[in-house]
Amino acid sequence: MFMARRNYELPVWLVFCSDLFMVCFCLFLTRMFKLNFNWEHIGAGLGFMICVALVFNAMLFFVFKSYASAITSANLKGASKLVAVNAVAAFFYLVLNVFFLRSGNYFTLQVVSINFFITSFMIILARLAIGHLFSHNSKNSQGAGTAIMR
Repeated sequence: MFMARRNYELPVWLVFCSDLFMVCFCLFLTRMFKLNFNWEHIGAGLGFMICVALVFNAMLFFVFKSYASAITSANLKGASKLVAVNAVAAFFYLVLNVFFLRSGNYFTLQVVSINFFITSFMIILARLAIGHLFSHNSKNSQGAGTAIMR
């Protein structure tokens, strides 16, 4: 018989919020790595760093529209957008630390470089995982399906 084609919707705001959550989680991990998992010194400046990262990355995600790439077709173009967003954010963190925070112990070169690689890897991996879940879900349901972001 005829197989119905189903569309699965994924709200854009959900991708946007998951990307921001990943940025904050990766910044926390980076801070943990830098301080050798010393819990006593983790909180010093972490709240400020997360607030700066949230505000600036939200603006970058909105400007670059990296959240608007199709989930099911995670490709090199979408990954390069995410890497570009993280590269601009890393440059901003370094400029902020050197010129405005007077080389404080916030966004040091170690934190920025480790955070760049961890964040890029985690966000791209999350996008690939969501795409895999959508394709797995569409194969197991009736008919072929596509993921639409609205």
